[in-house]
Amino acid sequence: MRVVERRVGGRRSVRYGLTRAGRETLLEWLRSPSAVYELRDEALLKLFFADPAEPRESIALIRSFREQRQARLDRLRQISADAGAGAADSEIVLEYGIGLHKWVVEWCLAIERLAREAKKAGAAS
Repeated sequence: MRVVERRVGGRRSVRYGLTRAGRETLLEWLRSPSAVYELRDEALLKLFFADPAEPRESIALIRSFREQRQARLDRLRQISADAGAGAADSEIVLEYGIGLHKWVVEWCLAIERLAREAKKAGAAS
């Protein structure tokens, strides 16, 4: 790693950069097949095991899950707006995150609606 220190407006600034060897290692890694896919989401895990919970508790879990994903979606949209026109690869990854979280929020809204309808149907029986 190449490190350049300098003073900017009275403040010390450190800029990091890739060495030739580091760049070669990065490119080697980028060119290798991706072997790992991992999705860990505790909120989704809780929803998976929520069957024993009361309907109102399940609805609260779904609502909390949706609110968390909405907050992430809002943050990603803000990052995208702040970045403006940046590197195309970075924009593509941001689009993926925005699209994924937008879908999750919409999915949660549908699940919340179904859960409320089931709760009403159960109360009417």
